[in-house]
Amino acid sequence: MAKCSLAVSVPDRAPDEVMETEMAIVGGGICGILAAKMCGDRRWPYVLVERREELGGVWNTLANNHSYLQASVAYEPNYRWDKNYRLNQDELTKGSGAATQQTLKRFAYDHCVDKFTRFSTEVLTVRHRPDGLVDACLILPPESSHAHSFLTICKNLKTGKITHIVSQFMMISPGILTTQCSAEDRGVKDVDKFKNTMCYAGKHNGVDSANVVILGTGSFALEAMEAAGRNNAKHITLVSRPRKRWVCPFSRQYTVTALCFAPFLPWNLKIKFVHWYLRRKYFNPVGLKHMPPTGELHEQDWSGQCNDGLFRLAAEGRLDVLVGQVDRLEAKDVVVKTTDNAEGVKVPADMFVVASGCHYNLNPPFLQELGIGFDDIHNYCFMGRNPRIGTASDFVFAFVPAGPLSQLEMFFHAVEQIKLGREREVFNAMYPTPLGATGKTNHTGGRMAGLHTFFASRSWLSRTNIASELRTAAYISVMEIGQSLPMRMALRVGAYVAEWHRFFVCVRRSARELWGFPIWGKGVKDHYHPPAPLLVGPSKKA
Repeated sequence: MAKCSLAVSVPDRAPDEVMETEMAIVGGGICGILAAKMCGDRRWPYVLVERREELGGVWNTLANNHSYLQASVAYEPNYRWDKNYRLNQDELTKGSGAATQQTLKRFAYDHCVDKFTRFSTEVLTVRHRPDGLVDACLILPPESSHAHSFLTICKNLKTGKITHIVSQFMMISPGILTTQCSAEDRGVKDVDKFKNTMCYAGKHNGVDSANVVILGTGSFALEAMEAAGRNNAKHITLVSRPRKRWVCPFSRQYTVTALCFAPFLPWNLKIKFVHWYLRRKYFNPVGLKHMPPTGELHEQDWSGQCNDGLFRLAAEGRLDVLVGQVDRLEAKDVVVKTTDNAEGVKVPADMFVVASGCHYNLNPPFLQELGIGFDDIHNYCFMGRNPRIGTASDFVFAFVPAGPLSQLEMFFHAVEQIKLGREREVFNAMYPTPLGATGKTNHTGGRMAGLHTFFASRSWLSRTNIASELRTAAYISVMEIGQSLPMRMALRVGAYVAEWHRFFVCVRRSARELWGFPIWGKGVKDHYHPPAPLLVGPSKKA
């Protein structure tokens, strides 16, 4: 991994405080909160370090009043961590970002996570203890507890107080998404010439604007599109780079997934049928026939973004999609170069919204002394080859079965086995599982992409796609450590049954979609529902 200088300086002085604990958790987003709760359930001492003044992660930093946790197969299952803290009314309804944030915080405070959290505290660096004689990221350490210890050096951003945290295990969950990409990052020229309103997706609560131009067609962009539609925008223009991913109708998310998981059909036949169906029923009738990707099937994938508003607004004549690149800004116009017009098309814009993705934090500065980062993942949950360092983030748990809970279960099971003296077995079960969104592997597509395509399967008998099979195999390889033969067999049978169960659940929900939300005229019946207040048990904290 490429090295670079530390972004933050580490004070060369005695700490103001030294703490010893079992588990150090870096990051107070959903994965950090769940990891803390798992420690509490096991009565393991832990310390959670959070840079901000509150828990919640990206729901604090990137979400806004227009953000929604979609109840799609790509998003909402990742947040099913407790039936008493529901985030959506049902699997076909969107839940607001505000409700997600509120429920996540209630969960954290109800389980006393805040009492073991160091807020407004930044991790400067993580080191092996001075008496650790080997680099645990490269080779298996000797059987000495001191050689496994980590020293986490932290700084309180308000007081400047330096704290040293000594722990036997670490869960790294600082989040992968950082700042949103700027217009300049995307090669837009003359940004300072624009005289009307310009904002980043997720950071503007919306005003009435006659013409809104949005750079991007991902999650933030389509949320901004819906917000503009609800705020009486006369016309909305999305500017999309040539895509390798599809935007799936929200009201056909389970229908498409049921076809993806259907056995007894070759994957290339399934994907061809879905392409035909979506083009004929959704994209073509509303004038978006140029939007879907072209090219070979193995180059295409399915975005985690599912949206009905795209088709409804296009059917109403309020939305256009230009495939190309924003070249420059003028006083009141956005100039877009398209495949049909290399000179550039001038699009009037009362508001220009930049929603073209976020920067990735693949190599957090505080991990540089250990020589590891998020581009070095083993079994989808270990950072580097050290079974004592787990990792969790939105970037990672999209690649494990059933969201972050399975990822955390793998790591915490490994910790339990290490405590029983089976560290070498855990180490031997680990193998590299690089993530696809870095662009450095054979994965294609974006953050939610799997191996090859969403539909690709090993054979026509497969009950799921290749990516899911690989994730399940990685999960089993860790979870069966220390188990008896009957338990190992039960684990494998359970995984087999779960694949069929997931398929039939998708079929059942597909029937609900097809019955409840039929296509009408041009486009689709938009089944957006403003989320009702979520009724959960009273918080233990006033």
